[in-house]
Amino acid sequence: MTNITEHEDFDRVASAQKLLTASECQELYQKNPALLEIREFVVKCSLKAATEVSEPTSPTRLRPRPAPPIPKASLRDIANSLLEENRYEEGVRFLTLVGVNLLIQDSKIVAGLLATFKPTHLIEKDLEKRSQYLLQNMGIANVDYSVVWKVDNQRRRAISQSQQRILTCLASVNVQFVKPWFDNVFANEPEHFWAYLDELTALPGDSAGPASEEAQLELELYQNRLNLACILLQQMCADLAANMATLHKSIFLKVVSDGSSSLSRIAYPTQLLSAVFQRFQAISFRRCPFEENKLVRLLLDMTAISAICDALALNNCVETLVSYLDKEGDAKSFSRFLDLLSSDSMALEMVNHAFMSYFRVAALPGESWSQKNANLFHQPLSAKKTAFYLRHLRPQSRKEDPDSWYEVVSLLAKLVQRAVSTYCRRMCHVNRISQASAADLDSDFPHTLLVASARSDIADIASAYQSLRTYLEAKLPRPSTADVLTDADDKMDCGSDGSSSENDSSSSKPGLTKAALLNKIYLDLDLIGALRKMSHPEVGQRLASIKHVILVLSGKGGVGKSSCTVQLALSLANQGRKVGVLDIDLCGPSIPRMLGLEGRQIHQATAGWVPVFADSDKQLACMSIGFLLPSKNTSVVWRGPKKNAMIKQFLADVYWGDLDYLLIDTPPGTSDEHLAAVEYLQEWNPDGAIIITTPQAVALADVKKEINFCTKVGLPLLGLIENMSGFVCPHCAECTNVFSTGGGEGLAKHMDIPFLGRAPIDPNLVMLLEQEDKTIVPNVNNPDAEKIVTGSIVETYQHCELSKTFATITAKLEAGLDEAK
Repeated sequence: MTNITEHEDFDRVASAQKLLTASECQELYQKNPALLEIREFVVKCSLKAATEVSEPTSPTRLRPRPAPPIPKASLRDIANSLLEENRYEEGVRFLTLVGVNLLIQDSKIVAGLLATFKPTHLIEKDLEKRSQYLLQNMGIANVDYSVVWKVDNQRRRAISQSQQRILTCLASVNVQFVKPWFDNVFANEPEHFWAYLDELTALPGDSAGPASEEAQLELELYQNRLNLACILLQQMCADLAANMATLHKSIFLKVVSDGSSSLSRIAYPTQLLSAVFQRFQAISFRRCPFEENKLVRLLLDMTAISAICDALALNNCVETLVSYLDKEGDAKSFSRFLDLLSSDSMALEMVNHAFMSYFRVAALPGESWSQKNANLFHQPLSAKKTAFYLRHLRPQSRKEDPDSWYEVVSLLAKLVQRAVSTYCRRMCHVNRISQASAADLDSDFPHTLLVASARSDIADIASAYQSLRTYLEAKLPRPSTADVLTDADDKMDCGSDGSSSENDSSSSKPGLTKAALLNKIYLDLDLIGALRKMSHPEVGQRLASIKHVILVLSGKGGVGKSSCTVQLALSLANQGRKVGVLDIDLCGPSIPRMLGLEGRQIHQATAGWVPVFADSDKQLACMSIGFLLPSKNTSVVWRGPKKNAMIKQFLADVYWGDLDYLLIDTPPGTSDEHLAAVEYLQEWNPDGAIIITTPQAVALADVKKEINFCTKVGLPLLGLIENMSGFVCPHCAECTNVFSTGGGEGLAKHMDIPFLGRAPIDPNLVMLLEQEDKTIVPNVNNPDAEKIVTGSIVETYQHCELSKTFATITAKLEAGLDEAK
């Protein structure tokens, strides 16, 4: 047999399994001798594969014998050995190389990955025990070796780095890995999971002061533990939701039921609701509000899923939650809690229970109270009961002051808002199954409050809303903007101790003056007034799963709206957002060309038109009339009504799925397309518009008209981008202001619009958008250089210099959206 050199050895490993490159194999072998087991096995298989076997039917044709795969047990043993030795980074790298989904369902591997997620004091305790054991065996006593087990900042940084690598690895997993680990750890006592969750979510200590490096590192470790807790709860909720028919057999239901395996409905999930209350109280904007809110939301999802399957007594859970929030004594807390509830049905039940328990009903002046009204108060939620609440609900305190009415109106706004959300989701679900009418839907889902095909029900809700508004305008008139600002200035001018006189008219709500509180009441009333209108429900059901809807506008043609739209979409997609691009430039669709999607076809599915995706991960979707035309040279010669119908069909029939952003690319000017888009979107509160301009005066003059258009139709302005602001020479790097510079920034300051940034002309971007193959990285400086090939235009864009500019622009955009929210 021919001797196998080490170099040939590595090559055979790489070629036999397609898992590791030769250099990666060599590096791993040197770091971990245990890998020699795999090395010897693969080399042995490779030698067998190299033996040529003749086929009987064709003596001249040779067929290699296929090499058997590496045993999964061997891979698992190596991953476990790395994790047991606390070599987390190498363990995660190994799992990534061989395919994390292949091994992650092993309970020992999961336990090894989770072992490092402990609060600092528990890590120190474990290290101290180990140190004491070793010192005793070595016969060493009366010596202070605390430096060995104390966790200093350097060790905190190392732990945090390992935790973040593990979190990245777990977040990429698309198989159920929690259940095998859970069965192994909590099979006998599943209720002990809550103690483990308490350990993960233990608040960080700040003994050294909140501004110290130690406190910042502790906060980072706390954030990592919260992210892990969220990953575990997400998998538990997914398992409960996927196995609703056999939910009573699920081990995760035993967690909800405090370990009970009874088939009867659970009256009160003590530990689950206790965890909800504890984590809700712990939410602080000074720590990790996003992760803390997400944790509470997942716990509530677990409650809702169990209640929907009739495993929990929903009424008892709702009563307990409302009673807890009533003890908080703050409408803001109730509203914030409702925002964390993903289940519309559960949120509506909570609002209904709060109205029936902690508020009173009374007839409006001039109206008589009938027995029919009294009976309606105790009936389930419906369109009629919604109108009843709007007309008759009153503060419990019987005071006609802003404090009392604020609680009533804010909850009424939540009631109507959740009802509309339920309507959209139920309509979307039912339309996939049958052609059920709104009336059928209302009878099937009694919590769908505003679903009413009968115009009398809609008219009743509208009449009730108008009655409430008229009553409040008579009792508590809406303050002017000047009153709100003056009242705020007066509050700022109070004494240095923050106190005010007894005659001060400020609200008792902390941080809100009387005028500001009244203003919030009327803003909630405006929200109710907007939500009760259901002119285009088919549009609303599509937008229900989209977080942000943004229009890209400019009064001037040729300023780069489409290229900026594409770059905004690519930048957001590279940050992990799911993005859709809707091209409503019907006469000049250019988005398909820029994204390399020309010639692609859209497909009609049961749920609607399926958009065209620009990447294999389906992070970036696109819809354009360009996909519907027989040829790219076909012109669209349509009048206004047909354009409006096409835009409405795009908004109502395209099945985008769950999106973080929908960017709408518009034609120049303020024509039919703009009016149609704003009309169909306005009821569903689009986030606003981004204005694109070039720096020269002739473009700025037309852009001012576009800004004026947004003001007239009530479309918020999210920011302005100054495009083509200079040209950077690819050879000498000197910047030439071809169209001058600074005009866009000056206009933004003058019109009081956020300025998002400048984007120069980039030859590499121009080449990328023009070339047919979007996977080849453009190189204007050296066209003959070796081509760099990527997987999609999303990855290719990262190699363009403008990607950094638009990463900054999208960061400012998202910060502005968060602030507005």
